Amino acid sequence: RRRRERERVTAARGQRRREREENEREKKGNSSSEWKRRRMRERERVRAARGAVASAAQGEGRFVPRCSEG
Repeated sequence: RRRRERERVTAARGQRRREREENEREKKGNSSSEWKRRRMRERERVRAARGAVASAAQGEGRFVPRCSEG
């Protein structure tokens, strides 16, 4: 059991290192357009999720105004 915990810790550490390396690479600017695209995609997904929640509430009969995009 302890070995499994250690493996999980090392896996988490590796993931963190990989994320940090990606952030460093993106900071240099050579893939800033890719970073912007990823940000846009994440924002689009969040907006879609919010829209789904609003439409579900609307279907229940409570009208929920769509939050302004910003």
